[in-house]
Amino acid sequence: MLSILILDGVGLVAEIVQQPCRTRKLIFIKEASAVALFPGGFGTQDEGFEALTLIQTGKAPMIPIVLVERPGGTYWLQWRAYVAAELLRTGMINEEDMNLFTITDSVDTAAGVVCGFYRNYHSMRYVGNDLVDLGRRWAQYLVDHGYVKSGDFVWLPVEVPGATYGVSETKGIASVFDPLGIKYEVTDNTLDQAEVISRMSDYLTANRMKINAIIGLGDLVTGSIKRVFGQVGVAPGQIPVVGWGNSVDTADEVLEGYVKAAMWADPQAISYLGLSMGLMASRGIMPGFNIMTGTLYEADRAAYYRDIMAGK
Repeated sequence: MLSILILDGVGLVAEIVQQPCRTRKLIFIKEASAVALFPGGFGTQDEGFEALTLIQTGKAPMIPIVLVERPGGTYWLQWRAYVAAELLRTGMINEEDMNLFTITDSVDTAAGVVCGFYRNYHSMRYVGNDLVDLGRRWAQYLVDHGYVKSGDFVWLPVEVPGATYGVSETKGIASVFDPLGIKYEVTDNTLDQAEVISRMSDYLTANRMKINAIIGLGDLVTGSIKRVFGQVGVAPGQIPVVGWGNSVDTADEVLEGYVKAAMWADPQAISYLGLSMGLMASRGIMPGFNIMTGTLYEADRAAYYRDIMAGK
């Protein structure tokens, strides 16, 4: 049994008693402002990887993770060498994931890492859209509506190869699809719509029989679906499509049944609300909320967003 005491500057706030190990890990990540790990056995490794995984995938808020080595020890240095050799170099994690933790053999340095983190970071707040979460929402939409299941294949076209937005959205998609055994592939295009339509038509022609759904990781690719389907001979709704929807073309596709659901984000709202939050922060008022300036719209609301994008 684990008893967790939650304290503030005055005294005891709450006591949480947990029995299952899994619940314990979730609680300590949820309530902790930092994680300090010391050399230990399987449990230490388990909890360390759990914390890193939840933060890496956006399932938990960003907090400092400090791996404290005994003076002159090599426990965490050897661990880092393993992670770099077997996970980073094989492409299982990204370079930036190595920045999720700090290794030190100094208690003062460990305390400095935590205090320094909170001098610059107050909360996980954003204006606009969390791109990892958007990818998750698209993937979950397809699963929840029964469009894809275990063993299916989803095509993820994107305009610019390696673009940050595409990489982040794919992470979110992977968090839903990987545990379910749903396969997917990202294919790149260009920023020229004629070339986008040509490349997408070629890919769809060659892979039509195995594609169960499509997620458009960009306005240009999602807004080209109708023309691509027309060239290949795919009927509206025959292959479920979700993705970005910040264009009149995509709104029309939603209305006509080519796209099941599309994401709209108002650039003016993103800009103005960002300035407002910046002004709050400059005056020492830390925003205690997230601002989402987008919505996943279906056919019943597509005309409304189409009119906005058309300037009506």
